[in-house]
Amino acid sequence: EIAQRHLHARRRLTALVFGEIEQPVDPQHHIAVETFRDDRGNRLTPSHTQRGKIRYRYYVCQALLQNQKDKAGAIKRVPAEEIEDIVADQLRRLCERPDCLAETLDGPEVSVEQRQSVLGAIRRLVAKNSTTDNRVWLDLTRKVARKIVVSQVQIQMTVDLGALAIQAGLAT
Repeated sequence: EIAQRHLHARRRLTALVFGEIEQPVDPQHHIAVETFRDDRGNRLTPSHTQRGKIRYRYYVCQALLQNQKDKAGAIKRVPAEEIEDIVADQLRRLCERPDCLAETLDGPEVSVEQRQSVLGAIRRLVAKNSTTDNRVWLDLTRKVARKIVVSQVQIQMTVDLGALAIQAGLAT
């Protein structure tokens, strides 16, 4: 019975991927499709399965969906809620540590004034959202994360500092 359910879920997933079933994806429930990658550069595509009335969201490796298991990275499928919570928390912790952000703002193209403005705006963003739940940080992650690489040992996130500055209210 478990194998049959797994096979049914896989067929449905394959049908969704190849457009045989129209299933709208609510952007409020997933981070952008282009953002998540496995450690070999394959996209991790949002998907879900349903058991009874409970819907389980997850990200699945495109190579796996295209029956190219040898091209898939170490992470084949990851629960959406868990990975989203981790990256949202990672962004929150990064914003709470201006010294870490300052390192990313170093370079000849960034003036001292610009750097201080961005750091000040991010400090205000953190102060404004310090007592809120992770949903605020997840929403911010959706807006500023450009690439998230998931491997067995780490998660690397690339943040668009311009988008982060806009979200912090520094620019429009």
